[in-house]
Amino acid sequence: MKKDTKVLILLGQSNMEGHSWTSYLLRHYSNDKIELYNAGLPVDIAFSCDFGTNNSNYEFITVKTGLGYNEDRFGPEIGIAEHLISVNRNNEFKIIKYAVGGTTLKNFWRSPSSGTPGECYARAIPFIHTMLKKLVASGYNPKVSAILFMQGESDACEGYHNEYEKLLFNFVKDLRHEFKAYAPKNGIYFIDALIKDQEIWTEHKIVNNAKRNLVKKLDNIVIVDTIAANLTVNNEPDGEPDLAHYDSDATIKLGHLFGEAITKHIK
Repeated sequence: MKKDTKVLILLGQSNMEGHSWTSYLLRHYSNDKIELYNAGLPVDIAFSCDFGTNNSNYEFITVKTGLGYNEDRFGPEIGIAEHLISVNRNNEFKIIKYAVGGTTLKNFWRSPSSGTPGECYARAIPFIHTMLKKLVASGYNPKVSAILFMQGESDACEGYHNEYEKLLFNFVKDLRHEFKAYAPKNGIYFIDALIKDQEIWTEHKIVNNAKRNLVKKLDNIVIVDTIAANLTVNNEPDGEPDLAHYDSDATIKLGHLFGEAITKHIK
C-alpha cells in the first residue's frame, strides 16, 4: 500500500531561488532558531537552483539554509516548512523546487502553448518528473497539490509586461496538463506571489494585475499579496542594499505567506 503524499512544486526566478544571505538572519532571529534553520527542518525537498549549480543531486533532503542561489543563501522553503511544522502538517508534504534568477516568463519559462518552451520550462519539467517517479519508487503515491510561483520581475522591466497575462494563462494550463496524472481530485492549485511594487520593476502594476486577473479566468488560483505584507528589500547587504531581492527576514515571511495559503486551501 503506497503512502499518499502532497507535493508542492516551487518555480520562479531569484526571489523563489533565494538570494537572501543566511549570515543576516542573526539580526532578526534567535541563535536557537537559526541553528534549527541550519541543521534542517523536518520537511523533505529536492531542489535545483541556477540551472543546477546548487542542487540536491536528485535526492530529497531536509529543508535548511543554503538551498538558494548558492550555499550561503536561502529561499522561501524555510518559511514554508516552518509554517507547516507550526500547524503540525509537515509530514503531509514534499517540496520540489526549480528556480533560476533573472529569468522571464516570455523567454525562459515560456510553456508549449506560447511557442517553443523556454529553457527553464524545458529543464524544470523533466526534473520534476524524475523526482515524482523517485517518490513512487520509494513507496509514495504523490499528488501535486500546488504549484507555487514567485516570478515576473524581469518581465516587468524588460518590456514583456503586456504579454504577461496570456503567457501566464498558458503556463498554468500547460503545467496542469503536464502533471495531470498526479493531480488530486479537486485539481492542482496555482499559488502566485505578487512582485514588489518598486521602480526597478518598471511595469509591476501591469504584471501584478495580470496575476490577479487569472483568478477570474481559471479555477484554484490563489494570490499571495507580498505588497500588503510589506516585504522589504532595502536593508541588506550593509552599505549597498540589493534592491532586487528580499531581505533575509522578508524571505522567511514570504515562505510563511506561501505556507498560510497552502494550509488554507489544501486540506
